[in-house]
Amino acid sequence: MKKFYEVIVVGGGVAGVSAALSAKREGKSVLLIEKTSLLGGLATTGLINWFEPLCDGKGHQMLFSQVEELFNLALKYGYKTIDDNWQEKGLRKSSFFDHNLFALSLNKLLSKEGVDISYETTLSDVILKGQSVSLIEVLTVEGKKTLKAKAFIDATGNAFLFKKAGISIREGVNYLTYATTIYRNGVGRPTIQFSGASLDGKGHPEGMKTFNGNKQDDVNEYVSEAQLLCLKEYEEGKIKEVSMVPAMPQFRKIASIKGEYCLTSKDEGVHHKDSIGAFGAFNKPGALYEIPIGCLYSKKINNLYACGRIISSDDEGWEVIRVIPVAILTGEVAGLLGAYPKEEIQDKLMCRGIKIHF
Repeated sequence: MKKFYEVIVVGGGVAGVSAALSAKREGKSVLLIEKTSLLGGLATTGLINWFEPLCDGKGHQMLFSQVEELFNLALKYGYKTIDDNWQEKGLRKSSFFDHNLFALSLNKLLSKEGVDISYETTLSDVILKGQSVSLIEVLTVEGKKTLKAKAFIDATGNAFLFKKAGISIREGVNYLTYATTIYRNGVGRPTIQFSGASLDGKGHPEGMKTFNGNKQDDVNEYVSEAQLLCLKEYEEGKIKEVSMVPAMPQFRKIASIKGEYCLTSKDEGVHHKDSIGAFGAFNKPGALYEIPIGCLYSKKINNLYACGRIISSDDEGWEVIRVIPVAILTGEVAGLLGAYPKEEIQDKLMCRGIKIHF
């Protein structure tokens, strides 16, 4: 690990992986910082191994480039559940995948591309110089290190860089959910099972508060209560088997930055001149969105960009962007923002085959 890179990405989930890959492919020196020993975030260590649809729900693929590349990588090893005739059968282009093999594959991909990766490394501070991030401090097994870059990308999932840089955030609301996996007879494809709440909060323990994830006490309580609930259900026979438990809190929405544009439910079906990508909502077939470039940055900081579930969004907008395909899309864009002026981004995206308008 060097002390200076052209682009530093913090957070090795699918958004961060995509951002690092995108910037590296533009010839930049790139460091990806990951606080665990596996890449993929919620999709791997978090056990949420459903690759949401790449299509609009009407038989048309919307997402290409690195989204499609990582989709194919996720299905390369292990198993897949997509029907190859999804279009003809009126299905969606989505699939479950082997989260273990996907994590290993992400490491292989970035290593092959020449991205430097610092595992077991935690961001501790951000140092500003004027309106730019000048340095970041990280904690490693060797102690504290100071790193410098021309551009920084926040793929943390909790907007830590932006908060440290003084940018305001929106706080999310999370119900108590704990996803684990079971292997039938110890072999074959694992089945995901849930303790606690569904997406809409049904099943959230009565009398229990909701969680945000921005405060340490919230994280501690969420993790402890989720594990206690899972074990209780096992003891009561509601769960027959637990083969694997998540290695991270399964928060869906922790923080979104207050960027130059906030994507909301009002943006469904709306065209944006400065769009950086179009996609179909995973939870509402036929619902289409375009993401304005302003969702990925704040004018208050010149060289800091967001990707993944922290981009500027709220209500239903936040709900539809916090999934694997859109996280990869925004990661790819953030990587380009670390390499080129904003005015050149749309041309770069179109050259990569990315659909910026629906």
